[in-house]
Amino acid sequence: MQIQLFYLLATTLAFTTAKRTHHQNGALANTCSSSACVEYINTCGLEFGGCYAACSSFAIPTYTDPGCPVTADRLAAISTCTITSCIDYINDCGIRYGGCYEACTGYTTPTYTVPACPTTTLTPTATLTTLAYAGIARQVAQTA
Repeated sequence: MQIQLFYLLATTLAFTTAKRTHHQNGALANTCSSSACVEYINTCGLEFGGCYAACSSFAIPTYTDPGCPVTADRLAAISTCTITSCIDYINDCGIRYGGCYEACTGYTTPTYTVPACPTTTLTPTATLTTLAYAGIARQVAQTA
């Protein structure tokens, strides 16, 4: 009974035509009772693909990579710059900030915003604890 139930569940899931959010194709043709779905992930992590009729009389479609989003701060997706510079700053209250960037001619040097110092300061307090082991006493200072 378990094997039959597993087979029924497996075949039901295998032939589902539920549309994925990133799939572009709609319902499949009624003349083919089998379907297949493909899902790809490009180099930027964007998903694409779709479902299609998986019968021998139907062609397997191709799916176009949507590409990577272009931002105004960066150059083209493929860079030939091999120089990286890193800037490390420390503000007045000891918080580190900065980053690394491509440092070739024509590239923009980024600016880094100084993080604000916390408005409240915690002052550590010391606690003295006495520990005794087999007649030997030792004091341990702890900060809270």
